[in-house]
Amino acid sequence: DWTVTILDVDEAVTFTIVAIPNATIDENRQYIGPKPEFSGDTPIGNVTYALDGTDAGSFTIDTATGQVSMIPRDFEAP
Repeated sequence: DWTVTILDVDEAVTFTIVAIPNATIDENRQYIGPKPEFSGDTPIGNVTYALDGTDAGSFTIDTATGQVSMIPRDFEAP
């Protein structure tokens, strides 16, 4: 008889989120951005997304996919 013990090791993962290009959207149109893509290693565990900054309140984000959207805005009648 013999026993094999496997120990959990914290593995370093290096990944980046591929840059999403800037977009220009006419007012009164809904915006739905692309889902972010990863390059490099596959992330371990779950990745969650959030918005931050001055204009964050104008957008919504799917915290699971990272997809950003904005409802149509009419700047003449906010």
